Amino acid sequence: MDNREYRSSFYIPECNMDRINEFEQTELNEILNKINSQETKEKINGIFYEGKYGKYDCKGSSSKDNPYLEFKRRTELIKLASNNIGAFEQIINNNINLYQGTNLNALPGIIKQGGMLSENESYKKNNPVLTGEKWSRIDGVRREFISFTDQIDRALKYSLISPSENSSLESFGIIIGISSDDIKDLRTFKVSSDIPELGVIDMIPINRIKTIFVPNDKIDFVSKMIENTRIASCIT
Repeated sequence: MDNREYRSSFYIPECNMDRINEFEQTELNEILNKINSQETKEKINGIFYEGKYGKYDCKGSSSKDNPYLEFKRRTELIKLASNNIGAFEQIINNNINLYQGTNLNALPGIIKQGGMLSENESYKKNNPVLTGEKWSRIDGVRREFISFTDQIDRALKYSLISPSENSSLESFGIIIGISSDDIKDLRTFKVSSDIPELGVIDMIPINRIKTIFVPNDKIDFVSKMIENTRIASCIT
């Protein structure tokens, strides 16, 4: 299927077509020209023109019905294919469409608890949160949900937040990736926020973490941390 066939199914209503045309004629073509695999090109075209490829849908359940955000959701994922094809393939192949940007200090607690808990629940279990998330509290109250977004660029920004001054670990950002299909049995709600944000109230078991994205030079270090856990993989 070529670009023209995909284009007939482009379904972002009300989105500025000039913006779409500009991305298609510049960045999209440039990215496609860099890639040799026809299957990967099909995935990229599917994401851009339809927001999905096969069973994969880049729209997680945190999504707002907003044409601009839908455009960003698709194009930021495509840009990832240009910069890191391994991460792009990992996302598509594992149906990862929800991300949490945090830092390394989150991992010891996740491993100890056997999954992800809200800040409030972590404190109840005597596992202080050292990832620098105090800024996100409302009126100083600890959050009672785990926050995810389906905007990978937003998750990346959150991963750059400085950890707690009480942290004893080396500080660098990570992104935790899960699939919306794997949390359908958990209590969730759409957070009132300026960004697409999903709140997960229940604990997310560790085996539902599909992958952890870390800096390239930290893969071995983090892989040893999650060794013998049920976290699927660690990738740059």
